[in-house]
Amino acid sequence: NPNSMTALTNLSLPALTTVGTSFNPSSMAALTNLSVPALTTVGAAFSPNGMAALTSLSLPALTIVGTTFNPNNMTALTSLSVPVLTTVGAAFNPNNMTALTSLSLPAIERIGTSLASGDAINISTAVGALTSFILPATLKQVGGTGGNVTITSAALNQTSVDSILVRLASLDGTNGTTAFN
Repeated sequence: NPNSMTALTNLSLPALTTVGTSFNPSSMAALTNLSVPALTTVGAAFSPNGMAALTSLSLPALTIVGTTFNPNNMTALTSLSVPVLTTVGAAFNPNNMTALTSLSLPAIERIGTSLASGDAINISTAVGALTSFILPATLKQVGGTGGNVTITSAALNQTSVDSILVRLASLDGTNGTTAFN
C-alpha cells in the first residue's frame, strides 16, 4: 500500500497479481501514470485516491474486485477502461473524476452481488463530464438482494443512456440474469 509519495510521477507494479484486501494507494498528487499490468484480483476495495495529476490508469488484467470499485480524486483522468473486469462485489462508484469522459467495462458480468441495499452503481456530479458509459450484453446482475443504479448530472450521450436502460431492463431473471428491480 504505497502512501504519501507526493513527488512520484510514475508507478508500475508489473509483478503484482493479487491483493488479498484493499488496493488503495493514495496521496500521490504528482502521479501521472499508474500501471498494474498483472493484477487480476483485489479481495476487498479497489480505491486508489488522491492522484489529481493522473492521466493514465492501466489495469488490463483486473478481473475481480471483492467489494467496492471506488477510484477517486483523479481529476485529470479523461478515460478509464477495465477491459476484463467481470465482478465488483459491492458498489461501483468512481468519484471526483471531473475530467472523465469515457468509462468502459466491456466484460462486466456482476456489480453489487453482495449488496442488500444501497447503490450498486453510483455515478454522480463528481463525474459530470462523463459522456460515454455502456453496460454491455455480458452484464447478468446488478445488486444482490437489493441495490440501486444512481446516475445523476452526467453528460451521457444518447447511446449510453439507451444502452444502460436496455441492459437494466434485460436483467429479468432469464438467460442467466438475476432480476433487477
